[in-house]
Amino acid sequence: MYVKHDTVYLARPLKNSYLAHFSQMVTVPEFETVETNGKVTAKPWNGKTGGILALRADTLILNDTISARGAGFRGGTAFLGPETINDSTYIIECNSTHANAMKGEGATIGFQKWCGRGPLS
Repeated sequence: MYVKHDTVYLARPLKNSYLAHFSQMVTVPEFETVETNGKVTAKPWNGKTGGILALRADTLILNDTISARGAGFRGGTAFLGPETINDSTYIIECNSTHANAMKGEGATIGFQKWCGRGPLS
């Protein structure tokens, strides 16, 4: 694999197809030994890149934490309502009678105007 300008050239074809707007290619660096001497964090997701912390190592020595907490997809707008939802489903129509939030960013397509209690990737 190599990159020239804004095009990625693969040695072999992908097994599946992916929509470019909903995909992110990530280079995973490979090391023999990695030793952390301070906290390692992921760059925050900005709508196009970030939100992932990946590496491959034969030996990993952690002297501090590795974290991607709060760096992933951004959540949706919250709606105020009762503290509990008496609904058995995770996906409901958005309104202010339920304590819920609009679907945040993620790979799931077609639910942008729906709310829920559980994550849709």
